[in-house]
Amino acid sequence: MARQITAITPQKRNRNRYNVYIDDEYAFSVSSKIAMTLHAGQPVDENQLESLKRSDEREQAFERSLHYLSFRARSRKEILWYLEKRVSTQRPFNPRFRVWKTTVTSTMRHL
Repeated sequence: MARQITAITPQKRNRNRYNVYIDDEYAFSVSSKIAMTLHAGQPVDENQLESLKRSDEREQAFERSLHYLSFRARSRKEILWYLEKRVSTQRPFNPRFRVWKTTVTSTMRHL
């Protein structure tokens, strides 16, 4: 059964993130880059919701990596260690971590 995005609002403390409401209930938050692809009234199913959440996790990992790199040059190993440390302290181990960890490092290699 397809559900519907009813609202997308900016967060109060972090203006670069948006809250997504599905059927008038808060569902999750996404980065501004992902929020630009969504609109109110858009039907979404469970697969699309999972895809949005995965995309947002990759985006957050990439942003954290850039922030970590902003202080000084880092090796690939340092970035991976930092991401592992940040993810493990914020939420239980995510099996998708291995996937977006390699995505982030391969993307950064091309910068």
